[in-house]
Amino acid sequence: MRASLGWAVRSVLAQTLPDFELLIGDDGSEDGSADLPYLLSDPRIRIHRFSPNRGKVFVLNELLALARGRYVLELDGDDWLQPEAAALLTAAMDGAPEAAIATGASGLWQGTRHLGPLWRGALPYRGHRADADAAAPLVPRLYRAAMLRGIGGWPIRAGADARLFEDIAVCEALLAEHPHPAVIDRPVYHRVLRADSVSQRGGARYPAWFKAQADNMKGGHPQ
Repeated sequence: MRASLGWAVRSVLAQTLPDFELLIGDDGSEDGSADLPYLLSDPRIRIHRFSPNRGKVFVLNELLALARGRYVLELDGDDWLQPEAAALLTAAMDGAPEAAIATGASGLWQGTRHLGPLWRGALPYRGHRADADAAAPLVPRLYRAAMLRGIGGWPIRAGADARLFEDIAVCEALLAEHPHPAVIDRPVYHRVLRADSVSQRGGARYPAWFKAQADNMKGGHPQ
């Protein structure tokens, strides 16, 4: 994430809502990402190092335990936020006390090797979808911290694909108990699709993952 992390961090520091903490999880990286000088530029930035690499779910749950705010906004290291993202999402959550997640529209970009991200368009809010063939989790995702902790954080799944699809799993778990997210009608999160990302490379494994989760819910024992 070294090449893109600066843009993600700057987008947080540029938020119009100034009362936040930025928790960065370094999951055993070897590219020096956590040692970049600009990460020391603001006292609201807190870096937490984990070694050896344990996977995104482990890091997210560790950071959740450390988070002090009422809300938790998830941001990948190669994505970025609109300056008003935190203000709009927290306002939506404040107005919907039954909601566990605030979400909305997002901007979609295609990563390239030399030109930087290329704009592909805005994705309107369409709700969370997951079936046997494909899934589309909510993006962005601002969580009510108490409700996220109430389900035990990001679900830890068994099996070879436990490190994948944590976004789908957490949406499924939270929406099962709190089915009505707070929704804003404008893009506030920019997502970059990269062919070499873990999620893109693992996409073909989704149907087997979905079946394993369904078998597990029935009391089976997926391999």
